Amino acid sequence: MLDSAGRWILSQVDYRVAGLLTVLAVICFVIRGRWRHKRWPAIAESLAVAVDVLAPFTALAVGVVVQKWLQNRAFQIVLYP
Repeated sequence: MLDSAGRWILSQVDYRVAGLLTVLAVICFVIRGRWRHKRWPAIAESLAVAVDVLAPFTALAVGVVVQKWLQNRAFQIVLYP
């Protein structure tokens, strides 16, 4: 299930789209922080938002790769003990 869903999502989302979404999320965060708190957010806060946006894409890619590796590894162990 994770493999097929993950592969579909990764095939639909280009790295440029993920990067653009990250930049837009940081810009929205900065504008919201300036408007709501009357101050510019710290750089560390902006980096935290960028990492929070990119983390699901990274986790999905790692999950798909590890699952495929484990499937291939189990197949090799069964065939060649």
